Amino acid sequence: MAYIKYKLLISLLSICFIYSCNTDKETIDNKFYDTKSQTWKNYLTSIGMDANLNGAVFLFVQSSSCAPCLKELRWWDDNFNKGNVYLIVIEQFASTYNSFLRINDLSLAAHQDSTALAFEKELIPFVPVKLYFNNKAQVVSIERIGSEGNLSSFLKKVDME
Repeated sequence: MAYIKYKLLISLLSICFIYSCNTDKETIDNKFYDTKSQTWKNYLTSIGMDANLNGAVFLFVQSSSCAPCLKELRWWDDNFNKGNVYLIVIEQFASTYNSFLRINDLSLAAHQDSTALAFEKELIPFVPVKLYFNNKAQVVSIERIGSEGNLSSFLKKVDME
């Protein structure tokens, strides 16, 4: 009986090991794609934003973002600073938020989420993250920002005329 339990335990551990070594793309829970547009609009209003979700890209970062994240933010700033691209900085203190924008010389339309409401409302899975809403105000792409993200696969889904 002990031998069977031992063999079963080894089998289960082997299966766990095999699945943990899987290098497939990160899976993001469907709830982040299924959030209603009204929930997003309520969130944006609560942080003082009046943004159109249709065809919009939202970049969520913290003020302590890493160098690869800042590099991608710079790319967005250089290429789409007049478009439907919005930066939301999750930062409690206004002075830190303002310093972040000033030091990084970002001209993207930026807003502060001082209470991390995006997490509380379960709108985003992690930071830094970028989301794209199609022309029906539905989230169709969620990717990490920076070295762990895939900007080119994200841009294939984005229609930024």
